[in-house]
Amino acid sequence: MKYVVKTGGYSTKCFNLHSHQTYEIVLYISGKGVLSLNGEEIPVEKGNIFIAPPHVKHSSIAHDNLKYLSLIGNGDQLLHIEKPVVFTDNDKEYAYYLSQMILENRYGNEDFFNALCRAYVLFILENVNINTQIEKAVYKIKSKITSSFCDNTLNVTKILNQSGYAEDYIRMCFKKILGKTPVEMLTEMRIENAKSLINIYHNSMSLFDVALNCGFDDYIYFSRMFKKLTGISPYEYKKSVCNSCIFK
Repeated sequence: MKYVVKTGGYSTKCFNLHSHQTYEIVLYISGKGVLSLNGEEIPVEKGNIFIAPPHVKHSSIAHDNLKYLSLIGNGDQLLHIEKPVVFTDNDKEYAYYLSQMILENRYGNEDFFNALCRAYVLFILENVNINTQIEKAVYKIKSKITSSFCDNTLNVTKILNQSGYAEDYIRMCFKKILGKTPVEMLTEMRIENAKSLINIYHNSMSLFDVALNCGFDDYIYFSRMFKKLTGISPYEYKKSVCNSCIFK
């Protein structure tokens, strides 16, 4: 399999939409800019990697000296990716150093050059697959929490350990992708549900029963979390709801 390697910078004036007959892997090696893809403009910068499947129109424009290294080829039929992918090389700039070796050896021994290209493609694929699988695991955990958040026997640690990843690692990934830890998400869901129950049943359900129905078996902890997230205690919230009803 022969690969074509290109390097250079992007225009600062306009997008030059184009596509290829084979896959293209674009590594942004410096600066910042915007990637135009399927009518959407995506901010990109040094360290971002863009994979364009065959016939997908795309282009980039520079805002701050945006430069790239492009590898075009079928990747030995390894890149069976149907949709464009944009992600970041988080592996200590391994992709950048490997790309520089490819660039330096593009006019040298053909077998060595192709071996470097294959190693580069495999690295890219590994990162794409890892990112995809981790996202699936994270959203599966979220789904389990969402569907059972009122269950006071719900065990977040058990759910994390069932993901197939180390508990601390998948918790870190969960927060990175969704912006909060699994426990934070669970607590927020329970408190929002508590507010809804108070709004609906303020005269017919005690706050203790509200806590139980939201998955809290410890009222003191429920009250502390409620105040932490709303700024007022459950009693104060219920009182404000009742007062609002009186004046209607």
